[in-house]
Amino acid sequence: MRSNILILCSLVIATVTLSSCQKDTPASPVTDRKYLIKIESTITDSDALGKFTTLSTTLFNYDASNRIKSIVEKDIDLSSGDVDFNDSSAYYYNGTSVFPFKSIPYDLLDPGSEIPTLYFYNSAGKIVEDSTEDVVHFYTYNPGQLIIKAVDHFYNLTVYDTLTLGGDGVNYSIITERDPLTGELALYEVEYNTTVLNPFAGIPPGIWNFLQFGGFNKNAVSKIKYTDDAGNPQTISYQYTDVKNGLPGKVTVTGSENPAEPLVENYTYR
Repeated sequence: MRSNILILCSLVIATVTLSSCQKDTPASPVTDRKYLIKIESTITDSDALGKFTTLSTTLFNYDASNRIKSIVEKDIDLSSGDVDFNDSSAYYYNGTSVFPFKSIPYDLLDPGSEIPTLYFYNSAGKIVEDSTEDVVHFYTYNPGQLIIKAVDHFYNLTVYDTLTLGGDGVNYSIITERDPLTGELALYEVEYNTTVLNPFAGIPPGIWNFLQFGGFNKNAVSKIKYTDDAGNPQTISYQYTDVKNGLPGKVTVTGSENPAEPLVENYTYR
């Protein structure tokens, strides 16, 4: 299993239905920035057999127009040399559009179960829907708020999340997750480092990692506060170093549940 410290957001339900993956021509994303090409981290963990170290690498490949062409994720057990995880996703575009209309994932360790995802956007270039044969996610944009819903192939509502913008108007500071089946609520308070840019801001929202909520936020997350299932307050802190042109070269992620084992990620750009 690939291990991310936090994936808060599930994908979404919007009230807008589009008849084509490229009904409108979305606005172009910011181009005067470096492009993230690699994330690398070394994680040490332990089990009944002892400690083991995993090298995790994510590679971002671009086409000649600086659009995401593929994302490759790999985990290698450094003690044995075994590849524990190796996935790749390919992205496809209509014409000169800067947003993909389709992606196809590939499990390189167990090929043959590729299920494509289709993406739909509004005229402002915001993603409003993505869908596979198993689930449809919708995004609804209200003033100061993004509502994320998902339905399965039986049309059951499985996700209902609300992201609320902070006073700066560019970063989501409150995230509420409601379980549609049980009605249980989870609340996350998010703080940002306003001197550091979100390293994923150049990647279209919805197509990859929600660690920084995809490209939804301008700045990098500095702290997330929440209450765990046992009712205990928890905090996840993000410390950025080697910052150039506003983009971090390194992030150290520390959780209050296990502060002795932080996650350290190194970012490479071009």
